[in-house]
Amino acid sequence: MIKKDTIYPKIKLKYHKKGRGIRYNLKCASCRSKNIVLGSQYLDKKGETKYLCEDCTIYFYKIDHDFRTLKAAALRRRRMFDVAYLFEEILMDKYVEDKKLESYENLSEEEFNMFLSIAKDLYNELFTKEEKESLEETIDQKNIEEEIIKKLNNIEF
Repeated sequence: MIKKDTIYPKIKLKYHKKGRGIRYNLKCASCRSKNIVLGSQYLDKKGETKYLCEDCTIYFYKIDHDFRTLKAAALRRRRMFDVAYLFEEILMDKYVEDKKLESYENLSEEEFNMFLSIAKDLYNELFTKEEKESLEETIDQKNIEEEIIKKLNNIEF
């Protein structure tokens, strides 16, 4: 259950950097703005891909999850991604350590992309929806990291 209007502290990430609002030559299906910062996409009833700008995505997230403010909705939505990115970073550190590499930068582009794909699948495999929400609602990043590490202790590369 998502805790409404709690303002969570930012997750500190080592490798992931939030984009600076990369604009795409797309039109928002809601507000009709062009050249948007992409927030989300979906398939309409005809099976066509439709795009929503970041602002409309947050607005609908606020409504769908009954937040009182756009700020709380935006921060909670951001936290979903950041916890998943934190999982990827912890997994990457484990992978680099197990493979005895100096850094993740020593991976080829192909190996790096394969790693990211596997990391996303593994995150969904190891954590239920409820467990993900619990991690996202954990205030202290250190506690989130401890829970992720517990799940990863049995993983070998």
